[in-house]
Amino acid sequence: MSNETERQRGLWVALRHQAQGKGFRVVVRSMDSSVAAYSDYGARLVVISDRLSPLGALARLAHEVGHVYLHADHQHPSAFPDRGVREIEAELFAYAVLLHNGITPDDSLLHYMTNWAMRVAPQAPEQLVEAVSERLAPAVTEFSAQVHCYVRDQMQAARWHAGEQAIVAPDHDGPEL
Repeated sequence: MSNETERQRGLWVALRHQAQGKGFRVVVRSMDSSVAAYSDYGARLVVISDRLSPLGALARLAHEVGHVYLHADHQHPSAFPDRGVREIEAELFAYAVLLHNGITPDDSLLHYMTNWAMRVAPQAPEQLVEAVSERLAPAVTEFSAQVHCYVRDQMQAARWHAGEQAIVAPDHDGPEL
């Protein structure tokens, strides 16, 4: 397994662990081609499409865990001023978490965020993204550090127990990497 694949798998496990810590289950399943992922706050469920590439699935999981981490503790996530702001928050969250863990996101995250910023603040999308980014920086930094430590600890444990069962059973814990 390459270092990149090992990092992706470790981050998948860590993000799933963080979602579980908030009471959410993460599942991968077949979905309509127009949907890549979603969070169901009522069912406490994060669903990732099984048709995504490994990096795409990881990016969507990071995005959905961003929603869970930033929005799920509120009684009604729809009470936030604008869905677009929530999407920008989750996308910035995902982008930063991936980067902090040594994974370079593809351009789709930036395009998604840019599209929402243009909808919410067509006259000043850059200022909106900058303001949201500054506001989220402490939470993202704290979360990324937790995830990074979890990944590091899991990888060290896996190396100590080399030859024993793998950390992740690919058929149950995410896309085959």
